[in-house]
Amino acid sequence: MNIIFDLDGTLIDSSPAILAALEMALEKNKIKPKLPMTHKLIGPPLNQLLPILTGLTDEKKLASIAASFKAVYDHDSYRSSSVYDGIDELIHDLYHDQRQLFIATNKREVPTRKITEYLGWQQMMTGVYSLDSFIGLASKKELLAEIMYKYKLDPKHTVYVGDTDSDYQAAVANDLHYIMVQWGYGQCDDAKVPRANNAQQLAVLLNQP
Repeated sequence: MNIIFDLDGTLIDSSPAILAALEMALEKNKIKPKLPMTHKLIGPPLNQLLPILTGLTDEKKLASIAASFKAVYDHDSYRSSSVYDGIDELIHDLYHDQRQLFIATNKREVPTRKITEYLGWQQMMTGVYSLDSFIGLASKKELLAEIMYKYKLDPKHTVYVGDTDSDYQAAVANDLHYIMVQWGYGQCDDAKVPRANNAQQLAVLLNQP
């Protein structure tokens, strides 16, 4: 079984680092958020999140906020993301079992690669991809399709592991199996979707024939 993981909310809890960087970026640009600064903001790409969070449409102002965020988060704030209990061991076990492992995330490529390298996961992943790893991608659905095409993965033998309904919809659109982790930032309304409450349960689901 090929295994593609979402990152934020699935493998790591990045919400404290992201929210802190967002708050600093907004404060520097003298902007008050239009939404509560909670983990519910985590998930969409930065270029989709900022207009919703700020209510702004001015591209120059949004670019300034984005630049401020990147200056904080990409420099060293990304290091404060924490790995969920049991996930590091799970990844090592799957790697030693010779599974093909991938990451497919809405997070930008620069911090994604910094995080996976910092955690020592980069060398265990067959591929680590973000929306901006490919030109012109607008959704997780398209990102999964690119990975499937690039590596000629058989959907019948590939599973996507995520934490939100949008992850589920992206998997369905690509005819992939889907496993929902319950510790992340979202939910999935389809009661038939396999769910894991901890890394041990996830391991059991991933090792089913």
